[in-house]
Amino acid sequence: MRATVLTLLTVIGLLVLNAGPAAAGGPTSVLLTMPENQRAAALYHSDSAYTRLDGALSGGATASPQESNSYITATWLIHDVDVWRTDRIYLTPSGPVIETRTTRGTEQGIWDVPATWHTSSSPKELMALFASLGLTSGSSTARIAEAAAQPPAAPTPVEPVADVKWEWGIGGLIAGALLTVGAVLVRPRLRGLPQLSRPRPAPPLP
Repeated sequence: MRATVLTLLTVIGLLVLNAGPAAAGGPTSVLLTMPENQRAAALYHSDSAYTRLDGALSGGATASPQESNSYITATWLIHDVDVWRTDRIYLTPSGPVIETRTTRGTEQGIWDVPATWHTSSSPKELMALFASLGLTSGSSTARIAEAAAQPPAAPTPVEPVADVKWEWGIGGLIAGALLTVGAVLVRPRLRGLPQLSRPRPAPPLP
């Protein structure tokens, strides 16, 4: 009997050690909300979009936005009830800016821990994911953020202006000089010519 109990406890221990993060008490789901549109969506940890969202929300450090913007809140849950992380994604004209709070490594409440500000590592993919979940449809602010997330357009190539042959320029200067000299030489001769007298009017008829 004792051997059976020990065997059962060993099997249970192995199952717990080999369990995934959700079964062992890790994160299970994330809730996404956008107050501006009054829309919400949820993802479970087994969904590929869950992993893409987590990856897109990491990025380099940045400052908090200067103005108030529309935002989407991602609330990360353990066993679907306990909040262990929040991401508030502000949709700014320059792209998503994220405020993150996490209770990992601390016993403080989620709103007692300091926030960190950072950008998105994949802003284009992040905005596409929000759109696919129906969170940003109809939001003008989201459209601005989506445009900011797009890669800059390639500059329009400027066609080079055709080179003007230098021989033509010199030829034009010579022609202009000859015309000027000719006008100077001809003008005195014209002044020396006698002016033609105007014909006298005919006498009136009797």
